[in-house]
Amino acid sequence: DLPPQRKTIFTLCKLEQMSYKEVSQLLGISTATVNSQIVKATSSIQKKLLASRHVAGCITLLLLLR
Repeated sequence: DLPPQRKTIFTLCKLEQMSYKEVSQLLGISTATVNSQIVKATSSIQKKLLASRHVAGCITLLLLLR
């Protein structure tokens, strides 16, 4: 449910384990934008998982954020 750019940034940083600097250079955006998009994506994902009370999803999120 994330907007396309936010989803891309989240995927690159959290799943592909790229640094904020690498993502900012790849996408032509500032590292501050990368950071704010990660914060917004994480918040959105947490809210959705907590609303559904899906324990496996919460565990997955915690593993992604470590």
